[in-house]
Amino acid sequence: MKTAIQIIIALVALCYVGGLQITLNPFSIKLNDWRPMVAWFFISIAITLFQSQGRLQGYKKGCKDGASGMVEEIKKEFHLIPKDDENTTP
Repeated sequence: MKTAIQIIIALVALCYVGGLQITLNPFSIKLNDWRPMVAWFFISIAITLFQSQGRLQGYKKGCKDGASGMVEEIKKEFHLIPKDDENTTP
């Protein structure tokens, strides 16, 4: 539902930027200046792709860091890695 509302808002904004005119008698639809509308459309797509790529890289890095940290904690808990504070003989 949220996505549908965002799409409708984006379409209305693009029609406003393009100077859309609708007349009822006789019925006609005119798009006076379509170039700014196309430009804003491509800019919004570029920004969306840039943000999604950054978010995806962050999720991947977070999962890898979390997994490696958890493996280290499990190894310490089950004494698979010697602790630094144990008595060592010189």
